[in-house]
Amino acid sequence: MGFSFPFVLHLMLALSAVHLARFRPELKESYMAQGEHHYGIALRSVIVLLPRIDAVNCEAMYMSAILICLYKLGRGPQPGEYLAFSDQGDAEWMKLLKGVRAIAQSKALLLSPGILASVMQAGTHKRKPPVGRKPPPDYQENIESLRRFITVERAGDPDIETYIEALDGVAQSFTGFYEGTDGTLGSYHSSFIFAWLYRTSEDFSLRLRRKEPVALVILAYYTVLLKELDLDWYMSGWVPHIMSGIHHSLPEDYRIWLQWPMEQTGWNPG
Repeated sequence: MGFSFPFVLHLMLALSAVHLARFRPELKESYMAQGEHHYGIALRSVIVLLPRIDAVNCEAMYMSAILICLYKLGRGPQPGEYLAFSDQGDAEWMKLLKGVRAIAQSKALLLSPGILASVMQAGTHKRKPPVGRKPPPDYQENIESLRRFITVERAGDPDIETYIEALDGVAQSFTGFYEGTDGTLGSYHSSFIFAWLYRTSEDFSLRLRRKEPVALVILAYYTVLLKELDLDWYMSGWVPHIMSGIHHSLPEDYRIWLQWPMEQTGWNPG
């Protein structure tokens, strides 16, 4: 695919460069510059093709969208950007993730039988949890406590269904990850964890962009699950960065709801 669509190859090189930058700090500046160079070349081609996605290029465009998301993660946390929201409103990475979903949904019939089918399946393989890793203590009780708070706090508010739906998704992600949705040992892979962000409704995403307090608290609870990806190089530093952004954006009277996420992620305001 990389030779048929050079922009895919450039994105792979960009991702490789930021990967090397993480493990060769003495050459970080050079690797980051190379990554940005390849990313810039690829992005120009991707932008040109965006309005013309068809049966020939849809798989390359889908792969490119995924690689761009990974590249942005691999660059590391950026000031004012917290994956699902930002200081400026729109979150660049969340828009990219929704772009992946848009391509997948609009071109589903073209993608399913293609060469990406094996890639998509490989990305959802199960792995065993780290030795001794157990579910966060009382995670079900803490999620249920937050649910009761939302029900009372937002009683009569039309937003309540949006928040409960999002929290239900977080609860299902915890249960599926730690206990297995089919009675297995659980689904230990990054695609399973990112699925919640991938599936969030536009209504909830809008409330994150507006930095609505309840939406940010729900995101904080999800961040506990996101911490399971700490060993994946591209997620290094993201969890404390996101928690810091949430804490900074929350009104004082909502910060009490960060106690459990803070305990589980090990982050504190210092």
